Amino acid sequence: MGLFLKGCDWVITQNPDRDVLRNSSVSIDDNGTIRDMGITQGSRNDEVIDCRGKVVIPGLINTHTHLSMTLFRGYADDLELQQWLEKKIWPLEKRLTGEMCYHGALLGAMEMTRTGTTCFVDMYFHMEDVAKATEEAGLRGILSYGMIDPPTQEGKERERKSSLKLLQLVRAMKSPRISFAFGPHSPYTCSEETLLWCRKEADKEKVLVNIHIAETRGEQAKFERDKKSREVDYLDKIGFMND
Repeated sequence: MGLFLKGCDWVITQNPDRDVLRNSSVSIDDNGTIRDMGITQGSRNDEVIDCRGKVVIPGLINTHTHLSMTLFRGYADDLELQQWLEKKIWPLEKRLTGEMCYHGALLGAMEMTRTGTTCFVDMYFHMEDVAKATEEAGLRGILSYGMIDPPTQEGKERERKSSLKLLQLVRAMKSPRISFAFGPHSPYTCSEETLLWCRKEADKEKVLVNIHIAETRGEQAKFERDKKSREVDYLDKIGFMND
């Protein structure tokens, strides 16, 4: 069964001319593909939604999130970033299971669906469970394993294997809606070696890179003291940034 959005006050299109249509309808087939927009009629079997007084827009895109952290909402509010991470969040994350991350991601996906978000970029742990929730929710997702450098080379190799494992899992899913990105956590939690490994692998696999940069003034000031450079300039200097 298709969908017919009837009598929309406004339709904000994404056609080449970026047209904005007044008093128009939108016809959608049962695969979710738009058939037609404007003065149009739906199929006889379509579900009809009266959109008078409403605006129809393209789906929103959440370019950075941690869906499973929906479970932490309201926990340890109003702390500075490093105190929040080191004293509250990181200790709690060590206790997370795949099942917890699955349910947290599914809750976050439901909330995004309710507010018109159809695509998101995520970096976290137990990402195979997040991928499962994404597929079940019917959303588009770009998924990363959040890499943080341990103090040993063995630990670094383990992080790399975890990231490559997620890459292979996503490709094995063969979902047109789910893709992979490498996810070094940040310039202050990942070494230059790890950052450049991610850049090299991303270029080889033709995928994106997802990273935190300059989240707070305090983080930026400390990074400048330690590296004598701002974070974006540092990433550019070492060859992490691309065109």
